[in-house]
Amino acid sequence: MIGPRPSDGPGPPDVAPRAGIGFARTMLDIVFIAAGLAFFGAALHLA
Repeated sequence: MIGPRPSDGPGPPDVAPRAGIGFARTMLDIVFIAAGLAFFGAALHLA
């Protein structure tokens, strides 16, 4: 887990470095689920 960064002063927190982590993990989950379904479908088709 990424800890808090020191503040440079008043203002909104700096969250830019962590902004895309959740999106990338979600996309990877979708890719693996799609690949699993494709292999399952291919196995049923060949059986």
